[in-house]
Amino acid sequence: MHLNVPVIDVLLFISILLLVLSISWLFLKLKNESSSLLGQVQNLFDQFKIINRSSELITSSNAPKDILNVITIEAGKIIKNVAVGIFLFEKDDDISVITGNEDFIKWVKEVTLNTIKLQKFWEDTKAGKQVEIKSPANVILVKTGVIIPVLIKGKVTGALLFLSLEDPRLFLEAEKKYMKIFASQISIVIENKKLIDQEKAYKEELLGINAITEIGLLSLTTEEVLEVLINRFVSISKSESAVIFMKSARTNECAVKAVCGFKIKRESNLLKENQEVVDNVFTSGKFVRITGRIGFPLKTNNEVFGCIVVYKDNITERELSHYSNLIEKASIIVERAKMNENTATIINELSAISYIGNVILSTLKLDDVLNLISKSVCEMMDAKGSTLRLLNEKTQELELCISYGLSSKCMDGQHLKVFTTSEGEVVETHQIMVIEDLENSKYEMSTPLIAEGIKSLVCIPLLAKNKVIGILTLFFRHKREFSGNDRKLMLIFTSHTAIAIENTRLFKNWKEMYLNVIKSFATALDEKDNYTKGHSEEVLRYATDIALEMGLKENEMELLQYSAILHDIGKIAISDNILKKPEKLTKEEYEVIKKHPVIGSNILANIEEFKDVAKIIAHHHEMYGGGGYPDGLKKEDIPILSRIITVVDSFEAMTSDRPYRKAMSHEKAIRELEGNKYTQFDPSIVDVFVKIMTKRKNDKSN
Repeated sequence: MHLNVPVIDVLLFISILLLVLSISWLFLKLKNESSSLLGQVQNLFDQFKIINRSSELITSSNAPKDILNVITIEAGKIIKNVAVGIFLFEKDDDISVITGNEDFIKWVKEVTLNTIKLQKFWEDTKAGKQVEIKSPANVILVKTGVIIPVLIKGKVTGALLFLSLEDPRLFLEAEKKYMKIFASQISIVIENKKLIDQEKAYKEELLGINAITEIGLLSLTTEEVLEVLINRFVSISKSESAVIFMKSARTNECAVKAVCGFKIKRESNLLKENQEVVDNVFTSGKFVRITGRIGFPLKTNNEVFGCIVVYKDNITERELSHYSNLIEKASIIVERAKMNENTATIINELSAISYIGNVILSTLKLDDVLNLISKSVCEMMDAKGSTLRLLNEKTQELELCISYGLSSKCMDGQHLKVFTTSEGEVVETHQIMVIEDLENSKYEMSTPLIAEGIKSLVCIPLLAKNKVIGILTLFFRHKREFSGNDRKLMLIFTSHTAIAIENTRLFKNWKEMYLNVIKSFATALDEKDNYTKGHSEEVLRYATDIALEMGLKENEMELLQYSAILHDIGKIAISDNILKKPEKLTKEEYEVIKKHPVIGSNILANIEEFKDVAKIIAHHHEMYGGGGYPDGLKKEDIPILSRIITVVDSFEAMTSDRPYRKAMSHEKAIRELEGNKYTQFDPSIVDVFVKIMTKRKNDKSN
């Protein structure tokens, strides 16, 4: 069958039209797919930029919380129309909000953490599982959501939440992959933060250790060390305040030694409010924690000698370990400072003992030595006062010799019978007696002592040749314990005291014997002439009166007395014919008599103990205005003791009978002295002597 031409043209046209339409449709389809692909590529590129920006932030120096905040915001740009936030898991199943976008923060405030942390999905999250909320959870106002666990070294430390709060939505697998990427970034940030915190903590610990150990390099007393230590420890621990307590080695009582951070708080209150902590620390030797405070022991060789109490509410285990380490180092530093002070104390004690020993050797003034010993031993033993009693063997009484630091009420008439007092035990046993609690003791004199504030005492025997010659008693305001060193120190002092007493007694005996020998010389001389018998004794008496009136020193007084007794000893070499001649002496005889000062001086100069006496008697016939013998000295060139003897020797001679004349009256003799002032006699000494004689005359009249 044959088609006509028009029909063929129509069919051809239709075919061409269909071809054109097919090509156009294909072109449009290709164009649309290209646009879609380009859009997907652009979208992927944007998401990559977001992920890359978050990754760059992780390695930046920004604060970790700021980085996490940016991550949640950026995550919200990829997974849109959701609340994004981060939780961290704390101890005791608690959770805390780290950060989140605006919708997340509003949601937390509305629902509250207490409600959120009760949800069961946390169990799976903590187990490391990804949790999907597919149906509405009305209790927490969530329609749908995904919770991605945040892991650090395989351990779940938190969670990243994507919550749809308005409408339920399906989360695509691609979105979930992004969620995991963001969770990984969060893990890195948190781990970095922990590393930074650890590094910071290590630095702070090192700085703390350096700050404490540095104290040991400073030249400080124990008190200064404690003051620096408490201030630095408060700074290191960032605590409100702190206080250091230490026990006294002597009283064993605890006391506040250093404080920091308290505006107004008395030491007694601090001890009272911390008594439980302090007692537990000293008993256990370990740190003790109570509400708002923690006590650390200061100890060496497992022996607690102090306690530092820190006022701080929250202390982590790491801080606790760090502070304990610091306290160990601080203990060594404090103990070293104490040892240095103890060494210094021992040196001071030895110096004091040496000084007292030198005093004992250089002086025989018993009162001075005993006063020095009493004062020194009180200062070294931290005693309130002391008494020193010497044993009178005849009456068997301990007679009060020295009292230091106590009122007269405590000591009035305190001669103690040996056999009726506690001190008698010390005399019998030769042992130290300690009364630690005076109030509860049977000590006979406790009442006035307690009224004086005395809490304890110790009696130490004074031993000489294995005999008790007295007792040194020390009194304390606190209950006192005595170490072995304390007892040794006290025995050293009592030994020095006993030596001083014995030396003084021996010297007294020697001195009396010495004086008797001197007097025997004078007596032997006086026996040669009845007219001059007793002359030396009278010169001695007058010279002593002048010395007392002039306030001469004790050694000058003794020298004057010896010189007065022996001033005419040279006459022992003068012939009796001249000494006892009843008539006036010839010029030649007078020249012989004038030699007696030099003769006497030469006799005594050969004896070591009399060398100073020899110088005095050599010039007792010098004249104040010159012209005397043997050297014609004047005024101050003549020894003052010689000038005194010149006055009293002349007065005694004028008022005594002589073979060639009768005695003058005292009044006339005094007029002679006054008439020869400046020429023969020292005017000042004459004035003193006249004053003495006038007073004596008036006393006789009355």
